[in-house]
Amino acid sequence: MFVKIKQEVLKEQDANKSWYRDVENECDLFIWLNTSDNLKHFQLWYKNNLLEWDRQKGLKSGSLDEETGSFKNYQSPSYHYHRSFNNELALKMIGFLGDSLEANEERNILTKIIEMLRKSIQL
Repeated sequence: MFVKIKQEVLKEQDANKSWYRDVENECDLFIWLNTSDNLKHFQLWYKNNLLEWDRQKGLKSGSLDEETGSFKNYQSPSYHYHRSFNNELALKMIGFLGDSLEANEERNILTKIIEMLRKSIQL
């Protein structure tokens, strides 16, 4: 279940950015809203995979680069975007988010993200 992380924990405190964490599923969701509270940007991390959507740039997929950094020390691994979008990953994420809707207080934002993903991959 996604739980909203307190603003004070964020490195850069930004009233338009929120962080949601699902510890059981190793998933992080970062969202940015514009001043009208419309979705402007999101990053959805699931294990080592990334889906990122931006109002101007559209939808991209990516993954952590296992050859860089280490979770066992203080270096952070870097990530790279895929050359071509990973539809399979997007479908998996839509299913995951759909399953998460039932047990989550953040239904509104999750529903917006599911709709955005479906529209972007034309489901």
